[in-house]
Parts: sequence; structure tokens; C-alpha cells
Amino acid sequence: MEVNIVYKYRAPGEAPGDETTIESKSMDLTEDELNDPSQPHGFGDTVTLASPLPSQDDEAPPQDYKVIERNLIVTQWEDKGFFVQEMQVVVTDPDA
Repeated sequence: MEVNIVYKYRAPGEAPGDETTIESKSMDLTEDELNDPSQPHGFGDTVTLASPLPSQDDEAPPQDYKVIERNLIVTQWEDKGFFVQEMQVVVTDPDA
């Protein structure tokens, strides 16, 4: 199934909810992958994102970030059960 993956950056020491979206993409995941907390990125994994933070130069090279949270946004779809709307992957600086 195709799932929207939204990468959000949380600066070290910031409270949940203060994240900035830095990249999003669609990815095909099986139901097993969706239920596996290590897919597509697990807690503590390093992920390289092409989009720089807004305060950086648009020409900045891709950066590495550390995954600190993974949230599935799920909605109920009529009487057919639940539908995964998107996956939010919260990242921070790799050395945090």
C-alpha cells in the first residue's frame, strides 16, 4: 500500500509539537512493514534527507538525521476498518 512518509525535524531540547516538516515522499509498504517499528526507519536509525532545514541555504547538501519517533496517522474508512493516512518520522541531529 502506498503511504505518505512525512519527515519532521525536532531540535534537541524542543518539546513535542515544535517540529518542522523538512521532507515528504510516498512509499509502498506492505502491511507487515507498516506494523514493524523498524520499517522503513526504526528508532535511532540514521536517515539522509535531501531537503535542508528552512534556515539553511537551498543549495545545502543532504544531511544525516537520527530517528527519534515514528507515528502512524490512522483514520477509519467507513465500515471497512482503518486506513493508514500517513507515517510521521520525527528526526533530530545525529549527535543528539
